[in-house]
Amino acid sequence: MPTSCNTHDYDGQLRAKWFEMRPMLLEKYLPKCLSFEATVNEIETWLDAKYYNVKRIGRARRSLRILRTQRPSNFDSRNEIDVEELLPILWHQVKQQPDIHNTFYEQFCDITGGSCSQGRSTRLFQFLFLFDLPIDNNPSPPTTTETKTEEPTTTVDVSSLSLKDEQLPQDTNE
Repeated sequence: MPTSCNTHDYDGQLRAKWFEMRPMLLEKYLPKCLSFEATVNEIETWLDAKYYNVKRIGRARRSLRILRTQRPSNFDSRNEIDVEELLPILWHQVKQQPDIHNTFYEQFCDITGGSCSQGRSTRLFQFLFLFDLPIDNNPSPPTTTETKTEEPTTTVDVSSLSLKDEQLPQDTNE
C-alpha cells in the first residue's frame, strides 16, 4: 500500500499506539500537568510573549480559538484520542525544552489547516513522539522482595521523524 501524506488516510496504527501509551501518560505525566483550560491559557501567554510579532501569529491565535470554542471536536472518536488529555501532557514536555519551541509553534499554527478532530489529535500525538517517554512494559510491582530487578522499559523510536526546528522571521505580522 503506498504511503499517503493525506491526514485522512487512516493507517490503523495510531489508535493502537495511543491505547498502548495512554495508561502510562495518564498515570505518570498528566498529574504533573495543568488542566486543559490552564494549559491553553499558558500557551496563549507564551505565544504573546515569544511570538507576538512573528509571521503566522494569527494562525496560532486561531488555533487557540479552535481548541477553546470547538471543544466537542477535541475528541477524536475514530482513534479515541482526547486532545484535552493530550495537550497538557505535550505542553508540559514542550515548555521544558526551548530548543523545540519553534517546531511546536509551527505545528500549533498548522492546527488551523487540519482542525477536524482527527487532524488535531494526529498532529499533537505525533509531536509527542519527539520526546523519549519511557513506556513501562510491566506496570505491576515485583512479586517478591528478596530479588530486586529493574523492570524493562521501552522508549519511543523517533529516528524516522524529519521535523526541523527552523528559525522563524521576527519582523512580519500576519
